[in-house]
Amino acid sequence: MTRFIQQSACEGRRPHGVVPDRLRSRPRLLSRLLEDRGALRLVVAPPGFGKATLAFEYASVMFQFEHVFWLRGSSPCFLRDLDAGVLAEAVLEADEHAALMVVTDLPLLTDDRAEAFAEVVERLADANCEVIATTTRADAPMELFGRRVVIGAAEMLVAREDLEEEPEGVTDRRPLGLAERIAALRWGSATPIQLVLGASRAGCTPEEELALWAMTVLGRGTIDDVRALLGARRAEKAWDALAARCPLVGISAGEESFAALSVSLGEVRDHGRARLQALAETCGFAGREEAMEVLAERLMERGECGRAVSAMTLLARRRAHGWWLAANGWAALWGGAAVEVCELYDSATRTQMAARADINAMIAWAWAQRGDRARAVQFAQRSLVSERSTPRTVLSAALAAWEVGNAATRRAMEETVASCLAELDGAGGVEREDGLAELVVVAHGVLALGRGDDVLAVWASRVGEALDWGSGSRIDVERRLLGAAAALEGLEATGALGAGADTAIAGRPELVRLVACSHRALDALVERGWSLGFGAYRAAAALERAGGGARGPRPAAAFRSRVHRIICGSCREGSGGPLAPREVFWSSCRRGSRARAQFAGAQRAPDGDGRRARGVRGAAAPEVVRHHGSRFGAARHHLSVRGPVSANVNYATLTNPNRQ
Repeated sequence: MTRFIQQSACEGRRPHGVVPDRLRSRPRLLSRLLEDRGALRLVVAPPGFGKATLAFEYASVMFQFEHVFWLRGSSPCFLRDLDAGVLAEAVLEADEHAALMVVTDLPLLTDDRAEAFAEVVERLADANCEVIATTTRADAPMELFGRRVVIGAAEMLVAREDLEEEPEGVTDRRPLGLAERIAALRWGSATPIQLVLGASRAGCTPEEELALWAMTVLGRGTIDDVRALLGARRAEKAWDALAARCPLVGISAGEESFAALSVSLGEVRDHGRARLQALAETCGFAGREEAMEVLAERLMERGECGRAVSAMTLLARRRAHGWWLAANGWAALWGGAAVEVCELYDSATRTQMAARADINAMIAWAWAQRGDRARAVQFAQRSLVSERSTPRTVLSAALAAWEVGNAATRRAMEETVASCLAELDGAGGVEREDGLAELVVVAHGVLALGRGDDVLAVWASRVGEALDWGSGSRIDVERRLLGAAAALEGLEATGALGAGADTAIAGRPELVRLVACSHRALDALVERGWSLGFGAYRAAAALERAGGGARGPRPAAAFRSRVHRIICGSCREGSGGPLAPREVFWSSCRRGSRARAQFAGAQRAPDGDGRRARGVRGAAAPEVVRHHGSRFGAARHHLSVRGPVSANVNYATLTNPNRQ
């Protein structure tokens, strides 16, 4: 008898440190262990599924730990005694009435060792001693174990019948979520990232492990996401393997979809970033940033822009941040990921970035969406004075500063916009640069509002039939919606729409068409599975506030519920945080409406000298910083960084109320 076997004898005592003080009984699984007591009972599942706890309960219920041996397969002594061929004899020598041998954490055995272990099981069965083994290695050579009962990971998931009886009168029959079905998460103290780490070390091939991490980063998706990463052949092989033995990724084989255990990207960075680098290189990528680019593209395609940007920020190497931001930042920003875009920019500032003028305009819009006027104006200034700014960049930067500026800043930006538009008209149009047409629509609406022109007429004349509101990229659709929002907000600011407005405007064909185009664009977002971005929220809010004054092809009374359904359908876990609740959304809209009305009143009311007031609520004129150097006509940009808060609503709260 070896010392290892002697120390493994329970002798009526509970093995130390195996289960918590309170045991969660699972009679359903105990019945499975009782099906064939003469066979090897093999429990195979990732860490945290309750394998050792099940063996513990069986030993307690059936034998009260009398004549029970509890062996730790992770000990080198186990393989030593197995190789020496003394394991079975040592158990029977230590207790001639041995009734049960439990081997926890059975390691991956070679074929020779698997055959030797099968002989141990057979020898003990002849002596009426049962054998239970637990392992995380689903790749064990089970066919060599002979007669066996295998309980896999899917069976180890918690079922409703495993739960304690509900109190009288309480009936909860909702389906259990994945996190509620994993024993260590439901009853223990494990965290999701610990389970993912354990599963990744449980005998996965590099392709399977990379697929596991990718599905954890994505959160949900289909087999096509894995194919995009690994290619069809390797992806399907990894998919089948994970579906068979790793419930953590929540694969639904029939639908070829998955809904993985929820893990924050910060935890993936802290615990798996180094491993991701090694796996990416093993699987043929130049580095983890190349793999993350594939995953970020998949997230962007389905509208989870915030999670896509965070994945690049946290998991890609810093050298990739700048070029990815330049290529994808605008799409993410218009998808409602202003907070995450700023975080990626902060990380990329230490690297060289191409198209820095365009990125500065992008970050100006990001801070404008977050409601930070000073930073929005600061970045707009950097873009406007750059000699590398294109017309699209100039318009983007000027409109961002106009969005959050006070009265003086807005007048200066109107001059810049007018100068840029005049130069474009002189150059022969706006078709030369992608996305410029939509910006021009917004720009003309801004000028119409500032000059007191007919906003609807300007909008209709500029849009015409040139824009198909149901087609184009997400950025195009969002910009078109922002243009529609600018027109509606202009009407609202002048008192033409909203409570107490003259209903005569409701019959104007331009307004009917504006509402119809907005509905068409919102429908396009929903039909493509995209969540609402910045322009969509602005348009939806403006249409809702307009109420009966904005009559289109849909009943105005039904619009509120429709927008609410769109908002609910846009909620994506991990995409920059949950969307604001309905009451937060609509209260934000109402606050924006009041602020714009105050701004419009200040614009219309002359001050004591017959000039327009320069602020709102009678505030004193702000300090103005003069900047020079733009190649456009209005070279002196009055960019105010201090003064009264402008007439804008903080739409960042619509995409994440917890991030300001």
